[in-house]
Amino acid sequence: MGRSVQVDNSIQRYAESCVQSRAAAQVGTLVGRSSPGKDLLLQALRTPNSDGVAPLSVTAGSTAKKGGKGGKPSSSAGGGLLLDEELVVEHATIVERLLPGGLDVMGFYVLCPATAFAGTTALLSALVGQAARELSGRLPTMLVLHIDSISGALSLREVAAGGSLRPCEFKLAGLLDQMVQLQCRYEIRLQVPVTRGKQELHAVLQSAADSAVDQVHGALGLVSGQLATDDCQVADLADDGSGSGGGGPIPVDLLLQPSSSLVFCTAGGGKAGSGLQHGSAEGPTLGLILLAACLDCRACVHRREAATAAVNAIRADLKRSLQARMDALLDAAEQQQEASAAEAEQRQQGGNSSSSEAAAAFPPVHPLLSAVAHCSKPLVVSLPRRAFVAAVPPARGVSFCDYLFEGESTQALLARLQMLLLMPGLATAAVECLEQAAVRPRPGARGPQAVGISGSGGTGRADALPSTMLIGVWAAMAVLTLALGYMALGPGR
Repeated sequence: MGRSVQVDNSIQRYAESCVQSRAAAQVGTLVGRSSPGKDLLLQALRTPNSDGVAPLSVTAGSTAKKGGKGGKPSSSAGGGLLLDEELVVEHATIVERLLPGGLDVMGFYVLCPATAFAGTTALLSALVGQAARELSGRLPTMLVLHIDSISGALSLREVAAGGSLRPCEFKLAGLLDQMVQLQCRYEIRLQVPVTRGKQELHAVLQSAADSAVDQVHGALGLVSGQLATDDCQVADLADDGSGSGGGGPIPVDLLLQPSSSLVFCTAGGGKAGSGLQHGSAEGPTLGLILLAACLDCRACVHRREAATAAVNAIRADLKRSLQARMDALLDAAEQQQEASAAEAEQRQQGGNSSSSEAAAAFPPVHPLLSAVAHCSKPLVVSLPRRAFVAAVPPARGVSFCDYLFEGESTQALLARLQMLLLMPGLATAAVECLEQAAVRPRPGARGPQAVGISGSGGTGRADALPSTMLIGVWAAMAVLTLALGYMALGPGR
């Protein structure tokens, strides 16, 4: 039996609008949900132009390669189409980071005449192969939706990396109204040992993120206060209309086993179940980084899916969101390092050659490594805060998110999303950020020292996020929460 796919009616309307506007060629990302029973395609997002050049163009069968992003010859030629693979895949990876849990980049759509699309097997196979390497969804196959720019007709194909295009049947349906939103607040507290070197910093933060995600693999899930099982659907546990287009998100709680929930640091050598743990690192340690936050995790599933699917979607969102924050934190710190290097180079332009050689011999140190080395206590690092943008028509069932550094305005976030998603009405959409902003520590206050990292889009330097909650209090609260949670799982549930 072939792959079962449902396509939301809004994609059909989008195809009709492209024909009415006489768009000759477009390429973009398909957002949807993959499940064992069937796949859902919810929205098509066009890939923006790069420096005024469209990522897809129709030619008269030219075989010449088009310069990719930044002048690199990364594009491929396939029949009458020229495609900038690098730009399309890069946009898809960004879109993936903006999605709530449960949703993935399912593939790509191509808008062009049917005659130009006929000879694109090699081109699209290469695109899917590159996307499969870059995307974290790790889907075994991806979908390619062709929109005929003349008639607006839709045709769907399934593509495996390096494989051929296989026709795929699909059915149009109203899916967005059937998608429900889920929400879970999850607290993390990671104490990470740091050694010298930027690569080691990347590795130890990645290890901490992976360990934090591992903690929830065996967690029990409550959906709207009831135990999630395979025997009940999400709609059965949220029969009050919450989570749908008109209501708020459905609450999901993750109940950890008491022993693993008290793991304080999960980087390196900490073992679950052994109490508050400190990670280990190879080589001399510069110091410790403390990452503490209450994450706003969101997910989106079909209301007729099993309740356990809702819990799995929240788990997936925790992993994706934490990874995105770590990447943004490191990227922002490296941008500060590059800015410091450029500033030092400008200062040395008017100096003598000996001072310039000295500056080249001692380049600016990575901000996080420098801050850790000068701290006698664990260095508290504030993670970027997650903000959600209310769904706008036609994708009223799909919300997107991005991450705010301290000092960055929501207007800047909306402007950034507008450039990435090209959705009408997004620039004036409502923004919701439930995660607390960083609080500047009082002078002379005891406890871990703190540092802030500014994002490239921010309007000011990040405030510090101190650890205002003592470990003992945090542990007691965790035990109390878990005790109450497990009591709720007794007879009568």
